[in-house]
Amino acid sequence: MLDLQEYKKIQLKSDKIQQYLDKGELKPHPLNELLDPYPTEEEIYALGNSLISTDFTNKLQPIVVWRRQIVDGKSRFKALQNINAKVYWFIKIPDDVNEDEIKEFIKMTTIRRDKTKTQKAIAAYRYYLENSANPSTKATLDSSAKMFGVSIKMVQMVKTIDHYIKISNDTTEEEKKLLDTLFNGGFYQYTLVNKTSGEVVKKSTTSISTIYNIFKGKHKEEKIDKSGSMYDELTPEKTIDEILFVIAQFDRDHQLRLMNRLPEVIKQDGDENIDNDDEVEL
Repeated sequence: MLDLQEYKKIQLKSDKIQQYLDKGELKPHPLNELLDPYPTEEEIYALGNSLISTDFTNKLQPIVVWRRQIVDGKSRFKALQNINAKVYWFIKIPDDVNEDEIKEFIKMTTIRRDKTKTQKAIAAYRYYLENSANPSTKATLDSSAKMFGVSIKMVQMVKTIDHYIKISNDTTEEEKKLLDTLFNGGFYQYTLVNKTSGEVVKKSTTSISTIYNIFKGKHKEEKIDKSGSMYDELTPEKTIDEILFVIAQFDRDHQLRLMNRLPEVIKQDGDENIDNDDEVEL
């Protein structure tokens, strides 16, 4: 695992940042973008507000770059852009560091995030898709599940759901976005129907196992409402047009956790470990 304390912190002004952006640089590394989703615009806004009132130049973790790609801190970078920051702080990993080491660093920083088991299972499955054909990693579903700290069963469920979405003839545009929706903290909303009266009740979940059972048409959970009515969860074969998706919505607790999750405070270094020369390049 890379030790960021070995590398200097670099201070750059906004006009220098704009030069990189104009050349199409300082974009997230593809694996970082794949495994770690952006927060919502509201959360980016909240993070930006926190940076305005915080001495972020010295206390908050700098944005980590390698070969002018962001490998950690893309949300902070976007928040700093939103508040028109005049100064940006970076840690530059040397260009000659092997990309396998970079990918391992990205995986480990992804694992430490405040993610649900569903999000980790999707991240594990995506890592498996990205690396299963790579002879240096030889990723399997089992090894990917262990890497992200979730059960192999959950990752297999994600794979089955993805398979269903791809092969189904009646897949909607919302369904095609399902894994992205869940990965970004959104809900899967479906319907319950009273077997006798036909009354419909909407219900939402982030549980991969529940969604898996609905997609497989095997979930028969019963529920009694306050009036004593019995409900069955409808299967996709019967209710594909009634399955609703709520895109980019967050439950309140999860949203508050993300909004208040500031970058980690790092150990203070002396001025000798800071390079703010205008000629410094990332």
